[in-house]
Amino acid sequence: MKPKQPLQLLAVLAGATVVVFSLYQVQAAPPQFEWIAQMQNQRAAGPIGGWQLFTNWVTLVSLGIPFGVLLVGEWKWRTRWTRYFFLFTGLSVGLAGLVNYLIKISARCLRPFEADTRILQLSTGGSFSFPSGHSAEAFAAAVMMSLLWPRWYVVLPALLWACAIAFSRVYLGVHSPADVTAGMIVGSSVSYIFYSLSPKNPTFAKV
Repeated sequence: MKPKQPLQLLAVLAGATVVVFSLYQVQAAPPQFEWIAQMQNQRAAGPIGGWQLFTNWVTLVSLGIPFGVLLVGEWKWRTRWTRYFFLFTGLSVGLAGLVNYLIKISARCLRPFEADTRILQLSTGGSFSFPSGHSAEAFAAAVMMSLLWPRWYVVLPALLWACAIAFSRVYLGVHSPADVTAGMIVGSSVSYIFYSLSPKNPTFAKV
């Protein structure tokens, strides 16, 4: 690990912690719920189905793509990198889920549809609201894929997909903007730190 990396990791951790706890303080702010309620009032059957599809397939995509790369790699490229791609992405998603869950049970925030009767529950929601587990998982996968395969045709679709997952959770009434922002920070930070602490830092730069 390079000499500056420990300081970079510490800065990321400190910044993420400050932002997460700041967002927790505004979690129940009325403007968040007002915006969700207004957005849902303009909903249509088509968009709802599309966003539900996005949110329901988050794990299938976040782990299915690395698994697909692994299969193709074993058949065509025969390189260790594809194994790293699958292993690193899977572990980052799992670690992000664990960190997110620990924050969630500590914060114990109500979901928007529980806190404001104007907001409809248009998707499933598990335990507590803050942070968003779907957003943490999506950004953990997207950031790790981007670090491992730093090409625009990987980075851009991965990050756009993760942002769509985060938006879908707000649109469907199961998370507030603070929830998904915190989830984005958790997932991104976990992947960046996990990758930086790896002794190999594998990157498929020649694809």
